[in-house]
This record gives sequence, C-alpha cells and structure tokens, in this order.
Amino acid sequence: MSRSAKRAVLIALALTLALIALLPLRIVFDMANLGARGVSARAVEGTIWSGTVRDLKIGRLSLGDLDAGLSPAGLFGGELVLAMTRADDAPGQPPLAFTLAKSGESIA
Repeated sequence: MSRSAKRAVLIALALTLALIALLPLRIVFDMANLGARGVSARAVEGTIWSGTVRDLKIGRLSLGDLDAGLSPAGLFGGELVLAMTRADDAPGQPPLAFTLAKSGESIA
C-alpha cells in the first residue's frame, strides 16, 4: 500500500470516528422510533454521549428536562440504552435517574 493510500485510509477512519462521536442525540431518538411507543420530547439537544431532553413525556407522564447520554456498554450488547438523570436542583422537582432501553421491538 502506498504512502498516499495509507494517509487516505487514516483520514477516512478519523472522519468516520468524528462523525460517530458527534452524532446528534435527536437522530438516536428518531432511529429508535420512540415516538411510536409513546415517548415524546419538545426538544432533544446535544450529542449522543451528552445531551439534554426538554419536556420528556412517557405516555401521559411528564418528566420535565433531563440530561441524557448513550451507554457504550449497551451498544456492545445490541441494545440502545439511554441513561437519563434530572438534577436535584430542578425547581419543584425531586432528583430522578433511570435508563430507557430499546432492544429489538421492546422498550424497558
């Protein structure tokens, strides 16, 4: 393999890794098809590793604004696992932490 071909492969690999690392959390929500299962949000911001979900609702249960991040360990097991937390300094709301997992067609 020539030197220029190696350089092209390294650049393509670096670009692919950068795109994955900076993937918007909104795309993950859409790909998981959570809306069809009663999960909705006013806005989803940030990257898959560290983002914010505004006004999250699961069915008729409103959970407010939550910090969210994709669990890398879940990806190795073939699941989409979002860790959700609400800070204890949210006015009028208690602290909250849970995971939203999608495996195949089910959400837990």
